[in-house]
Formats: sequence, C-alpha cells, structure tokens
Amino acid sequence: LKSGDPWYDLRNLALSTGRWKATVSNADYFLGTKVPTPEERGVTKWTGSAEEASLMVKVAATLYGASDVAFIELNPATSRNLIFSYEFRDGKPYVFEDVDKAYETGEADVNGRPAKDGKRVIPNKTRWLVQYSFDESEEWLGRFGEEGGMRYQTGQHAQPCIQRFIKSLGYQAIGPMNYTNNMSENIGLAILGGTSELGRNNLSISPRFGAVQGQCASIIT
Repeated sequence: LKSGDPWYDLRNLALSTGRWKATVSNADYFLGTKVPTPEERGVTKWTGSAEEASLMVKVAATLYGASDVAFIELNPATSRNLIFSYEFRDGKPYVFEDVDKAYETGEADVNGRPAKDGKRVIPNKTRWLVQYSFDESEEWLGRFGEEGGMRYQTGQHAQPCIQRFIKSLGYQAIGPMNYTNNMSENIGLAILGGTSELGRNNLSISPRFGAVQGQCASIIT
C-alpha cells in the first residue's frame, strides 16, 4: 500500500473492504461496522475533488447493488430537515451537534424495543448525503407481489458495504441503525437529488427506471 502500486491503492483496498464481511447479525449500523482506518494502515486518507469523490462513490455503490446514486448537500435550512428527529425503529433521537465525530449514547436495541435513553449524534460539519436507490423487475412484482421485494434485501446489504467503503477512505459514514428507511425521508431526498419524481399516486418514479424504483436510502458523510 505504501509503495504506490496503482493496483493496490487505498481506493481499491476500500472497495474490497466494503464488500468483505459487511453484514453482521443484529448490528447497529448508525456508525457502520469497524474497518481499519487509513492511519491504522500507515497512509493518509484519500483526498480528491468533489467530482472525483462523487464518481468514485457512485461506482462503488453500484457495485454493491445500487441502481442510481445522487449527492445532496446538507443545508440546515432545507435538505437537513428531511433527516428524522427520531429513529423510526427504536425512537432514539437524532441530534446535530458541533462535534468532530458521530457518536451514540444509551442502549442500542436492534430488536426494535423503545430506547430507554441516549441519542445518536451527527456532526454539524457533515456536508453531504449519499442518496442511492434500487430498482426491481416488474415481472417479479407481478408474479410474487410483496414477497418479490428483493430491493429491500439488497438495500439492507448495500448500506454497510457503502459505509465500510467510505470509512476505509478516512471519512465518516452515518446511516440508519437497522434499516434503510429509518433515518430520513428518502423519497424526498431522492427528488432533491434528481433520481426520483413524485407520481400522482404519491409513489416514487425514477426518470431512468420508471415505477419499479421501490427503495431509496441515504448515508451521511
């Protein structure tokens, strides 16, 4: 890694780390599962332009299963209002504070029981939200109905993969504790990011994939 070998740089290593043992049973994915940091590997974190970063994350997210990816700047007056005040699953509050790193206090119950105390803190310094979505075959939905909802399984697997990739590059990757829908109003964010439109039936419609866009998700970095 330190030799400068283009086939073994930090980005390639992060891509591999993202998909390796990403899902852990009954894990709290708010902070993402633990990965070696660039400093622990003896190198500096990845740096590049916003254009390079967005293309890199889009390619990685697509590799992990996403159909479309957008990037939304977190504006406290607009887009940040689409982050929930409370986690949908256990009711623990999401709070923005002037801290360097995200952290959590109190018990984390991935089984969905109400949180007795504590909070999940997101740094005010986080600037970007990675919004990604999943399409699905119309034939699957027609033949199997809701039982054909592979997009939900794919989404639950992709979240920790994307988190591990971003964290391996040296950055925070904050997500919902247990499931992709539980931290933010994802269809609203997809509309802001340009990967979705709101249909007259109040469902998300993808300009690229049509009405088979059934799952949208978000990670803050």
